[in-house]
Amino acid sequence: MKRIKVVHLIDYMGLGGAEMMLLKLLSQMDRDRFESFVISMMPAGPVGERIMSLGLPVHILGMRAGKPSPTAFLKLVRLLRFMQPDVLQTWMVNANLAGALGGRLAGIQNLIWNIRGSELKTGECSRMTALAIRICARLSKWPAVVLSNSHAGLRACESNGYYSKRWLIIPNGFDLDVFHPDGNARKSVREELDLHNEAPLIGIVGRFHPMKDHATFVKAAERMHSLRPDVRFLMVGEGLTPHNRELREMAPRLVASNALHLLGVRHDIPRLLSALDVFSLTSHGGEGFPNVVGEAMACGVPCVVTNMAGDAPQIVGDTGIVVPAKRPAALAAAWHRLLTMPSSARKALGHAALDKVSRHYSIAAIVRLYEQVYLQSFSDEIRVPV
Repeated sequence: MKRIKVVHLIDYMGLGGAEMMLLKLLSQMDRDRFESFVISMMPAGPVGERIMSLGLPVHILGMRAGKPSPTAFLKLVRLLRFMQPDVLQTWMVNANLAGALGGRLAGIQNLIWNIRGSELKTGECSRMTALAIRICARLSKWPAVVLSNSHAGLRACESNGYYSKRWLIIPNGFDLDVFHPDGNARKSVREELDLHNEAPLIGIVGRFHPMKDHATFVKAAERMHSLRPDVRFLMVGEGLTPHNRELREMAPRLVASNALHLLGVRHDIPRLLSALDVFSLTSHGGEGFPNVVGEAMACGVPCVVTNMAGDAPQIVGDTGIVVPAKRPAALAAAWHRLLTMPSSARKALGHAALDKVSRHYSIAAIVRLYEQVYLQSFSDEIRVPV
Protein backbone atom coordinates (compact mmCIF):
# COMPACT_ATOMS: atom_id res chain seq x y z
CA MET A 1 0.00 0.00 0.00
CA LYS A 2 1.31 3.44 -0.95
CA ARG A 3 1.90 5.60 2.08
CA ILE A 4 0.17 8.98 2.26
CA LYS A 5 2.78 11.74 2.24
CA VAL A 6 1.97 14.51 4.75
CA VAL A 7 4.05 17.68 4.97
CA HIS A 8 3.64 19.77 8.11
CA LEU A 9 4.49 23.47 7.79
CA ILE A 10 4.90 25.42 11.03
CA ASP A 11 6.19 28.88 11.98
CA TYR A 12 8.69 27.83 14.62
CA MET A 13 9.35 24.84 16.86
CA GLY A 14 9.89 26.20 20.35
CA LEU A 15 8.11 24.87 23.42
CA GLY A 16 4.63 26.22 22.63
CA GLY A 17 1.39 24.27 22.61
CA ALA A 18 1.11 23.89 18.83
CA GLU A 19 4.69 22.72 18.55
CA MET A 20 4.26 20.17 21.31
CA MET A 21 1.05 18.89 19.73
CA LEU A 22 2.87 18.42 16.41
CA LEU A 23 5.63 16.50 18.21
CA LYS A 24 3.09 14.23 19.94
CA LEU A 25 1.23 13.67 16.67
CA LEU A 26 4.37 12.72 14.74
CA SER A 27 5.64 10.45 17.50
CA GLN A 28 2.49 8.32 17.34
CA MET A 29 1.33 8.41 13.73
CA ASP A 30 1.21 5.09 11.89
CA ARG A 31 4.37 5.08 9.79
CA ASP A 32 3.14 2.14 7.74
CA ARG A 33 0.33 4.33 6.41
CA PHE A 34 1.81 7.84 6.57
CA GLU A 35 5.10 9.37 5.50
CA SER A 36 5.69 12.58 7.45
CA PHE A 37 7.91 15.59 6.75
CA VAL A 38 8.25 18.90 8.58
CA ILE A 39 9.09 22.35 7.23
CA SER A 40 9.89 25.04 9.80
CA MET A 41 9.73 28.63 8.63
CA MET A 42 12.19 29.73 11.32
CA PRO A 43 15.04 27.86 13.10
CA ALA A 44 14.04 24.45 14.36
CA GLY A 45 14.21 25.09 18.11
CA PRO A 46 14.06 22.39 20.80
CA VAL A 47 10.93 20.70 19.44
CA GLY A 48 12.51 20.54 15.98
CA GLU A 49 15.48 18.72 17.46
CA ARG A 50 13.15 16.24 19.15
CA ILE A 51 11.29 15.64 15.89
CA MET A 52 14.60 14.99 14.11
CA SER A 53 15.46 12.51 16.86
CA LEU A 54 12.38 10.54 15.78
CA GLY A 55 14.12 10.02 12.44
CA LEU A 56 11.83 12.41 10.59
CA PRO A 57 13.18 15.00 8.13
CA VAL A 58 12.94 18.67 9.13
CA HIS A 59 13.59 21.36 6.52
CA ILE A 60 14.43 24.91 7.66
CA LEU A 61 13.43 27.91 5.54
CA GLY A 62 15.55 30.34 7.55
CA MET A 63 13.05 33.14 8.12
CA ARG A 64 13.36 35.57 11.05
CA ALA A 65 10.46 36.52 13.32
CA GLY A 66 8.44 39.44 11.94
CA LYS A 67 10.53 39.70 8.76
CA PRO A 68 8.95 38.35 5.55
CA SER A 69 11.52 36.72 3.29
CA PRO A 70 10.90 36.28 -0.46
CA THR A 71 13.93 33.98 -0.57
CA ALA A 72 12.48 31.70 2.13
CA PHE A 73 9.09 31.72 0.40
CA LEU A 74 10.61 30.65 -2.92
CA LYS A 75 12.49 27.92 -1.07
CA LEU A 76 9.16 26.73 0.33
CA VAL A 77 7.58 26.62 -3.15
CA ARG A 78 10.57 24.67 -4.54
CA LEU A 79 10.41 22.20 -1.64
CA LEU A 80 6.69 21.60 -2.09
CA ARG A 81 7.08 21.15 -5.84
CA PHE A 82 9.82 18.60 -5.24
CA MET A 83 8.03 16.75 -2.41
CA GLN A 84 4.52 16.82 -3.92
CA PRO A 85 2.75 15.82 -0.69
CA ASP A 86 -0.67 14.22 -0.73
CA VAL A 87 -1.60 16.54 2.16
CA LEU A 88 -0.11 19.86 3.23
CA GLN A 89 -0.96 20.47 6.90
CA THR A 90 -0.10 23.97 8.16
CA TRP A 91 0.10 25.03 11.80
CA MET A 92 -0.62 28.56 13.08
CA VAL A 93 -1.55 31.68 11.20
CA ASN A 94 1.71 32.63 9.46
CA ALA A 95 2.27 29.07 8.26
CA ASN A 96 -1.38 28.92 7.17
CA LEU A 97 -0.82 31.96 4.97
CA ALA A 98 2.53 30.76 3.58
CA GLY A 99 1.13 27.29 2.99
CA ALA A 100 -1.93 28.61 1.16
CA LEU A 101 0.12 30.77 -1.21
CA GLY A 102 3.10 28.43 -1.54
CA GLY A 103 0.91 25.37 -1.89
CA ARG A 104 -1.15 27.04 -4.64
CA LEU A 105 2.01 27.90 -6.60
CA ALA A 106 3.37 24.37 -6.09
CA GLY A 107 0.16 22.76 -7.29
CA ILE A 108 -0.74 21.12 -3.97
CA GLN A 109 -4.37 20.01 -4.06
CA ASN A 110 -5.08 19.12 -0.44
CA LEU A 111 -4.40 21.90 2.06
CA ILE A 112 -5.42 21.67 5.72
CA TRP A 113 -5.11 24.61 8.08
CA ASN A 114 -4.69 24.17 11.81
CA ILE A 115 -5.97 27.07 13.92
CA ARG A 116 -4.68 27.62 17.45
CA GLY A 117 -7.05 30.00 19.25
CA SER A 118 -4.38 32.07 20.98
CA GLU A 119 -3.30 33.96 17.86
CA LEU A 120 -6.50 35.18 16.28
CA LYS A 121 -7.26 38.46 18.07
CA THR A 122 -5.76 41.10 15.82
CA GLY A 123 -5.46 43.63 18.63
CA GLU A 124 -3.37 41.26 20.72
CA CYS A 125 -0.60 40.26 18.30
CA SER A 126 2.09 41.85 16.16
CA ARG A 127 1.18 43.99 13.16
CA MET A 128 2.55 41.32 10.80
CA THR A 129 0.48 38.57 12.42
CA ALA A 130 -2.62 40.80 12.41
CA LEU A 131 -2.10 41.36 8.67
CA ALA A 132 -1.68 37.60 8.14
CA ILE A 133 -4.98 36.99 9.96
CA ARG A 134 -6.81 39.42 7.69
CA ILE A 135 -5.33 37.87 4.55
CA CYS A 136 -6.09 34.35 5.79
CA ALA A 137 -9.72 35.36 6.27
CA ARG A 138 -9.87 36.19 2.56
CA LEU A 139 -8.20 32.89 1.64
CA SER A 140 -10.12 30.73 4.09
CA LYS A 141 -12.14 29.02 1.34
CA TRP A 142 -8.93 27.58 -0.13
CA PRO A 143 -8.20 24.82 2.43
CA ALA A 144 -10.11 21.55 2.10
CA VAL A 145 -10.43 21.54 5.89
CA VAL A 146 -9.83 24.08 8.65
CA LEU A 147 -9.03 22.38 11.94
CA SER A 148 -9.28 24.06 15.32
CA ASN A 149 -8.20 22.63 18.65
CA SER A 150 -11.02 24.48 20.42
CA HIS A 151 -14.45 26.02 20.11
CA ALA A 152 -12.84 29.30 21.20
CA GLY A 153 -10.52 29.13 18.20
CA LEU A 154 -13.41 28.47 15.83
CA ARG A 155 -15.33 31.44 17.23
CA ALA A 156 -12.23 33.62 16.85
CA CYS A 157 -11.96 32.59 13.20
CA GLU A 158 -15.56 33.45 12.51
CA SER A 159 -15.26 36.80 14.26
CA ASN A 160 -12.33 37.63 11.96
CA GLY A 161 -14.30 36.82 8.83
CA TYR A 162 -13.06 33.30 8.10
CA TYR A 163 -15.36 31.19 5.96
CA SER A 164 -14.39 27.56 5.52
CA LYS A 165 -15.81 24.79 3.38
CA ARG A 166 -15.40 22.45 6.31
CA TRP A 167 -14.69 23.20 9.98
CA LEU A 168 -13.49 20.44 12.29
CA ILE A 169 -12.51 20.54 15.94
CA ILE A 170 -9.83 18.14 17.11
CA PRO A 171 -8.78 18.88 20.70
CA ASN A 172 -5.30 18.53 22.07
CA GLY A 173 -4.23 15.09 23.23
CA PHE A 174 -2.11 13.99 26.19
CA ASP A 175 0.35 11.16 26.67
CA LEU A 176 -0.82 9.50 29.86
CA ASP A 177 2.46 7.61 30.10
CA VAL A 178 4.16 10.99 30.58
CA PHE A 179 1.51 12.96 32.48
CA HIS A 180 0.09 10.90 35.31
CA PRO A 181 -0.15 11.06 39.10
CA ASP A 182 3.27 10.57 40.69
CA GLY A 183 3.26 9.63 44.36
CA ASN A 184 6.93 10.53 44.76
CA ALA A 185 6.66 14.01 43.25
CA ARG A 186 5.04 15.65 46.26
CA LYS A 187 7.91 14.76 48.56
CA SER A 188 10.75 15.35 46.09
CA VAL A 189 9.53 18.79 44.95
CA ARG A 190 8.99 19.95 48.52
CA GLU A 191 12.46 18.75 49.44
CA GLU A 192 13.86 20.72 46.48
CA LEU A 193 12.02 23.85 47.64
CA ASP A 194 12.89 23.25 51.31
CA LEU A 195 9.24 22.86 52.35
CA HIS A 196 7.71 20.44 54.80
CA ASN A 197 5.80 17.57 53.23
CA GLU A 198 2.36 18.88 54.21
CA ALA A 199 2.85 22.40 52.83
CA PRO A 200 -0.06 23.18 50.43
CA LEU A 201 1.28 24.10 47.00
CA ILE A 202 -0.61 26.10 44.33
CA GLY A 203 0.97 26.46 40.91
CA ILE A 204 0.81 28.06 37.49
CA VAL A 205 2.77 27.12 34.36
CA GLY A 206 3.17 29.36 31.32
CA ARG A 207 5.47 32.03 29.89
CA PHE A 208 5.39 35.54 31.31
CA HIS A 209 2.98 37.37 29.00
CA PRO A 210 0.21 39.94 29.63
CA MET A 211 -2.49 37.59 28.32
CA LYS A 212 -1.51 34.96 30.91
CA ASP A 213 -2.24 37.57 33.62
CA HIS A 214 0.29 36.43 36.18
CA ALA A 215 -0.51 39.65 38.05
CA THR A 216 -3.89 38.23 39.06
CA PHE A 217 -2.22 35.03 40.25
CA VAL A 218 0.26 36.97 42.40
CA LYS A 219 -2.39 39.31 43.83
CA ALA A 220 -4.56 36.31 44.71
CA ALA A 221 -1.54 34.63 46.29
CA GLU A 222 -0.99 37.71 48.48
CA ARG A 223 -4.60 37.45 49.64
CA MET A 224 -4.34 33.72 50.22
CA HIS A 225 -1.13 34.12 52.17
CA SER A 226 -2.92 36.46 54.59
CA LEU A 227 -5.50 33.73 55.25
CA ARG A 228 -3.16 30.74 55.13
CA PRO A 229 0.50 31.62 55.74
CA ASP A 230 1.39 27.95 55.30
CA VAL A 231 0.42 27.92 51.59
CA ARG A 232 3.23 28.15 49.03
CA PHE A 233 3.05 29.25 45.40
CA LEU A 234 4.92 27.89 42.39
CA MET A 235 5.35 29.75 39.08
CA VAL A 236 7.02 28.00 36.15
CA GLY A 237 7.77 29.26 32.66
CA GLU A 238 9.86 31.59 30.56
CA GLY A 239 10.38 34.90 32.39
CA LEU A 240 9.10 33.61 35.73
CA THR A 241 12.40 33.88 37.55
CA PRO A 242 13.69 35.72 40.63
CA HIS A 243 15.11 38.30 38.20
CA ASN A 244 11.59 39.38 37.23
CA ARG A 245 11.39 42.63 39.15
CA GLU A 246 7.81 43.31 38.05
CA LEU A 247 6.58 40.10 39.69
CA ARG A 248 8.60 40.59 42.85
CA GLU A 249 7.25 44.11 43.31
CA MET A 250 3.68 42.80 43.07
CA ALA A 251 4.23 40.40 45.95
CA PRO A 252 6.40 41.94 48.67
CA ARG A 253 4.97 39.78 51.47
CA LEU A 254 5.33 36.59 49.47
CA VAL A 255 8.93 37.41 48.61
CA ALA A 256 9.76 38.41 52.18
CA SER A 257 8.37 35.15 53.57
CA ASN A 258 9.83 32.92 50.80
CA ALA A 259 6.32 31.79 49.93
CA LEU A 260 6.72 32.41 46.19
CA HIS A 261 8.93 30.08 44.15
CA LEU A 262 9.87 31.37 40.68
CA LEU A 263 11.43 28.45 38.80
CA GLY A 264 11.63 29.76 35.23
CA VAL A 265 11.86 27.25 32.38
CA ARG A 266 11.84 23.64 33.57
CA HIS A 267 11.95 20.29 31.82
CA ASP A 268 10.28 18.26 34.56
CA ILE A 269 6.75 19.64 34.18
CA PRO A 270 4.98 16.31 34.88
CA ARG A 271 6.84 16.04 38.20
CA LEU A 272 6.07 19.64 39.18
CA LEU A 273 2.39 19.34 38.27
CA SER A 274 2.03 16.10 40.23
CA ALA A 275 3.39 17.86 43.32
CA LEU A 276 0.63 20.50 43.32
CA ASP A 277 -2.50 20.57 45.44
CA VAL A 278 -4.16 23.03 43.04
CA PHE A 279 -3.29 24.21 39.52
CA SER A 280 -4.45 27.59 38.15
CA LEU A 281 -4.75 29.26 34.78
CA THR A 282 -5.42 33.00 35.02
CA SER A 283 -5.49 33.95 31.31
CA HIS A 284 -7.97 36.65 30.30
CA GLY A 285 -7.95 35.75 26.61
CA GLY A 286 -5.79 34.35 23.86
CA GLU A 287 -6.25 30.70 24.78
CA GLY A 288 -7.74 27.93 22.68
CA PHE A 289 -7.30 24.55 24.31
CA PRO A 290 -4.67 25.22 27.00
CA ASN A 291 -2.33 22.21 27.03
CA VAL A 292 -1.24 22.80 30.58
CA VAL A 293 -4.78 22.41 31.91
CA GLY A 294 -5.08 18.96 30.35
CA GLU A 295 -1.61 18.08 31.64
CA ALA A 296 -2.49 19.10 35.19
CA MET A 297 -5.74 17.15 35.01
CA ALA A 298 -3.87 14.10 33.72
CA CYS A 299 -1.65 14.37 36.81
CA GLY A 300 -4.76 14.18 38.99
CA VAL A 301 -4.68 17.82 40.10
CA PRO A 302 -7.89 19.88 40.48
CA CYS A 303 -7.77 23.12 38.49
CA VAL A 304 -9.04 26.66 38.97
CA VAL A 305 -9.34 28.43 35.61
CA THR A 306 -10.82 31.70 34.42
CA ASN A 307 -13.95 32.02 32.35
CA MET A 308 -11.96 33.68 29.55
CA ALA A 309 -9.25 31.02 29.16
CA GLY A 310 -10.49 29.57 25.88
CA ASP A 311 -12.14 26.17 26.27
CA ALA A 312 -10.63 25.64 29.74
CA PRO A 313 -13.98 26.05 31.59
CA GLN A 314 -15.56 23.27 29.53
CA ILE A 315 -12.46 21.08 29.75
CA VAL A 316 -12.34 21.36 33.54
CA GLY A 317 -16.11 21.13 34.00
CA ASP A 318 -17.12 19.86 37.42
CA THR A 319 -13.63 18.52 38.19
CA GLY A 320 -12.47 22.00 39.26
CA ILE A 321 -13.63 25.60 39.64
CA VAL A 322 -14.18 28.39 37.11
CA VAL A 323 -13.75 32.00 38.26
CA PRO A 324 -14.12 35.39 36.55
CA ALA A 325 -10.97 36.68 34.85
CA LYS A 326 -8.99 39.49 36.49
CA ARG A 327 -10.61 38.87 39.88
CA PRO A 328 -7.89 38.06 42.45
CA ALA A 329 -10.43 37.86 45.28
CA ALA A 330 -12.50 35.25 43.42
CA LEU A 331 -9.38 33.27 42.58
CA ALA A 332 -8.16 33.28 46.19
CA ALA A 333 -11.65 32.24 47.38
CA ALA A 334 -11.63 29.27 44.97
CA TRP A 335 -8.20 28.20 46.24
CA HIS A 336 -9.38 28.51 49.83
CA ARG A 337 -12.46 26.43 49.05
CA LEU A 338 -10.36 23.60 47.59
CA LEU A 339 -7.73 23.64 50.32
CA THR A 340 -10.28 23.63 53.15
CA MET A 341 -12.34 20.73 51.80
CA PRO A 342 -11.43 17.25 53.12
CA SER A 343 -8.35 15.88 51.37
CA SER A 344 -10.40 12.90 50.21
CA ALA A 345 -12.83 15.23 48.42
CA ARG A 346 -10.01 17.15 46.76
CA LYS A 347 -8.40 13.87 45.67
CA ALA A 348 -11.75 12.76 44.25
CA LEU A 349 -11.79 15.88 42.07
CA GLY A 350 -8.29 15.03 40.89
CA HIS A 351 -9.32 11.47 40.05
CA ALA A 352 -12.33 12.81 38.13
CA ALA A 353 -10.03 15.16 36.18
CA LEU A 354 -7.71 12.29 35.26
CA ASP A 355 -10.66 10.14 34.20
CA LYS A 356 -11.98 12.92 31.96
CA VAL A 357 -8.63 13.28 30.19
CA SER A 358 -8.35 9.50 29.82
CA ARG A 359 -11.80 9.25 28.26
CA HIS A 360 -11.77 12.28 25.98
CA TYR A 361 -8.23 13.54 25.39
CA SER A 362 -5.78 10.63 25.20
CA ILE A 363 -3.11 11.24 22.57
CA ALA A 364 -3.79 7.88 20.92
CA ALA A 365 -7.42 8.81 20.23
CA ILE A 366 -6.52 12.30 19.00
CA VAL A 367 -3.85 10.96 16.61
CA ARG A 368 -6.45 8.62 15.10
CA LEU A 369 -8.66 11.64 14.39
CA TYR A 370 -5.84 13.43 12.57
CA GLU A 371 -5.10 10.29 10.57
CA GLN A 372 -8.76 10.01 9.62
CA VAL A 373 -8.73 13.58 8.30
CA TYR A 374 -5.61 12.92 6.23
CA LEU A 375 -7.05 9.68 4.83
CA GLN A 376 -10.33 11.29 3.86
CA SER A 377 -9.15 14.77 2.88
CA PHE A 378 -10.07 14.02 -0.73
CA SER A 379 -13.69 13.08 0.02
CA ASP A 380 -16.82 14.70 1.40
CA GLU A 381 -17.24 12.09 4.11
CA ILE A 382 -15.00 13.17 6.99
CA ARG A 383 -16.74 12.05 10.13
CA VAL A 384 -14.78 13.86 12.83
CA PRO A 385 -17.31 15.54 15.18
CA VAL A 386 -17.26 19.32 15.60
